[in-house]
Amino acid sequence: MRRIALTIPTIDRPAALSRALASVDQLDVPDDIELLVLVIDNSRTNSSHERVRAVSANFRWRLTQIHEPVPGVSAARNAGLAWARAEAADLIGFMDDDETLDRLWLVQIVDALDHTGADCAVGAVDLFSQLPVPWWASAAFELDRRPTDDLQMIDFGYTCGSIASLSSPAVSQLDFDTRFGLTGGEDAQFFESILAKQGRIVFAAGAIAYEEFEADRLLLRWWVRRWFRVGNSSGARLETGEGNVRLRQAMMGIIRISTGVPLIILASPLAAFGMSLPLSALRTVCRGAGFLASSFRYRFHEYSPERVRRQSMTPSDKAHTRVK
Repeated sequence: MRRIALTIPTIDRPAALSRALASVDQLDVPDDIELLVLVIDNSRTNSSHERVRAVSANFRWRLTQIHEPVPGVSAARNAGLAWARAEAADLIGFMDDDETLDRLWLVQIVDALDHTGADCAVGAVDLFSQLPVPWWASAAFELDRRPTDDLQMIDFGYTCGSIASLSSPAVSQLDFDTRFGLTGGEDAQFFESILAKQGRIVFAAGAIAYEEFEADRLLLRWWVRRWFRVGNSSGARLETGEGNVRLRQAMMGIIRISTGVPLIILASPLAAFGMSLPLSALRTVCRGAGFLASSFRYRFHEYSPERVRRQSMTPSDKAHTRVK
């Protein structure tokens, strides 16, 4: 029997975490798999402890909660890796606390891993929203997705519904880089390191994680910040390589900005017809600005505890916090 440790970092989002755990509770799990579920609380106060303990009483799988007081998503994910290894898990799964998993997610993602012999498998991410989503916000979400065929080997990865073999030489000694714990990009760096060690990543189209489309994402400034952060953390990851890094960061930023600005000007009228080209150009400019900022050693801390508490809580979480 194979043992799978599914890890869920969380920070002060009780309602979102409850939805995530409810989706895990209803997963189809094959008879030859033992599922362990770990919640890693990265808040200062270990705020999820009582909630997880209450849920565990009627949870179908073994549910554990630990507190990782060191701020940053890398520290939380590394705590999950250490726990999974201590539990002698064969595979480790990653999901975020603002996601829910399709009932067949585990079956599909393990099948993809078994069918291809890959070291990691990454599932699809679809949009879920309790709010009306305008066309441009849906288009912005689609811009961040890469069209990929089922069981295709890919050169990227993320922790939004993915799994990795802990016995793989490319994974067994690997941790998340703590330099990206507050900036984000730690998952991209993790999977890039796997590829650098000759590991293989397969895409499992049927393993679907649903990402909640919160009210903040209906504001253009949220997307501007996100695209800037992605460019900024991508530029920071270049520093793990060799050569004139600052020049590369600056040039990658300048090229994107100089390409995107004219497109914004020329394509702006198309927005009135529901066409996404202006959004794509804005995305290019924002990412370029992030690259350029990284050449000046600027780091945008998307995952600082204060920012996460202030901006990542859902309306129901905010209401819960006010009641407490």
